Amino acid sequence: MLAEVDPKSAEVIHENNTKRVIRALEFYHQNHSPISAHNEEQQERTSPYNLAYFVLNVPRELLYKRIDKRVDEMMTSGLVAEVQKLKDMGCHRGMVSMQGLGYKEILAYLDGEMPLEEAVRILKRDTRHFAKRQLTWFHREPETVWVNKDEFGYNEDKMLEYMQSVCREKGITESSYFNNQIFHRGESPALKNKKNGGIPSDRRKNYYERIIRAAGNFFPGLRFLP
Repeated sequence: MLAEVDPKSAEVIHENNTKRVIRALEFYHQNHSPISAHNEEQQERTSPYNLAYFVLNVPRELLYKRIDKRVDEMMTSGLVAEVQKLKDMGCHRGMVSMQGLGYKEILAYLDGEMPLEEAVRILKRDTRHFAKRQLTWFHREPETVWVNKDEFGYNEDKMLEYMQSVCREKGITESSYFNNQIFHRGESPALKNKKNGGIPSDRRKNYYERIIRAAGNFFPGLRFLP
């Protein structure tokens, strides 16, 4: 069916990938054009934003160890009880929400299809595979700046300094951020406060705090210093 309306998508989407097949068919029937053409158009568009795209990376062996540790922590924190409760509420593997990593493996255990040890092993394996696919996806992204943590000795200050230097080279500064951050009111904070000497200290602090919060997802323990 997909091959009839969107041959290009049919070539790249595996027939067993039901969700993507359905999505492609839905797009065609809603827009009367193939999703492959839409994707090609989006790829050709140039971003109107001046941005720096960082990918923070660790050696694969360390990444896999962290994944295994996280799964162990999930089990200790009550993953089995959580999935059991959802199962008692009527949730099952036929639901998209229950097909995520962790849920489908534990459901298989609760349904008696495999021992708990095997479910945990599969969960760790599939999570590692998922992480590998994510890295592959990032490698395909244009203009990404890879920050390999081991090359910086896992020193958070050095990594942040490097990221800031990349931003400066690209002309991305605090003032340029505010001058380009146009809100629905049609006026940026920098322009609105120009007569008062530029960006007020509270907004400047908020700007840095937002950066630190975002960076904190990758740098545990990173904090804002006034």
